[in-house]
Amino acid sequence: MLGPKTSCSHIVVPFLSGGAVGCTSCTILYPLHFCNTRITVDVGDNKTIKREFYGLNDCINKIYKSDGYKGFYQGLTLSMCGLSLYRSIYFGAYIVGKRGYLNNYAADSPTGSAPFFISLTIAQLAACVALTVSYPLDTISRQKMLWSGREARNYVSMRQVISTIIEKDGPVGFYRGMSANLISAVCGSLILVTYDVIKERFNQLMEPKGIC
Repeated sequence: MLGPKTSCSHIVVPFLSGGAVGCTSCTILYPLHFCNTRITVDVGDNKTIKREFYGLNDCINKIYKSDGYKGFYQGLTLSMCGLSLYRSIYFGAYIVGKRGYLNNYAADSPTGSAPFFISLTIAQLAACVALTVSYPLDTISRQKMLWSGREARNYVSMRQVISTIIEKDGPVGFYRGMSANLISAVCGSLILVTYDVIKERFNQLMEPKGIC
């Protein structure tokens, strides 16, 4: 449907590819992410409040005994939607933004590629937009994780999660903790841009030798 010469494919394909990456990685790594989240917040306050889990193996065994293998995938749909949306916007906006820069300013660049700091700026802007759009879904998914497995579950459905967050913190509650994630997004941007730079330099070195 989207051939290599179709103009819209240059915009659509990066977004679809990013979404596919997010969906795949979330499905594979979600059980570990789920256990990690449960262990992270499982901190006893004093001697009367004991921890529920004592390590990863203990967490896996207890979740499996109480909920079976399905217990490791509670909240998967929301998390998958959130991560797919994030990766789709992140990769799509970065690739399209960098391509737009090259189309307009590559002639002024001696290497014919975007400078490192320009690419880093585009990547960081893409990460900020992607995180702002997808963070509410991540918040809802995380809350469902935290309350899963408890005897008195305050959150049963997504509607109840949303209602409880709004009642407690208002709309701002969906973005609680996002500032720290925005700062950490710099590392992801550096990885993406550094990969592009190394790939471009490697291709330049290989061209004279006729290696594809």
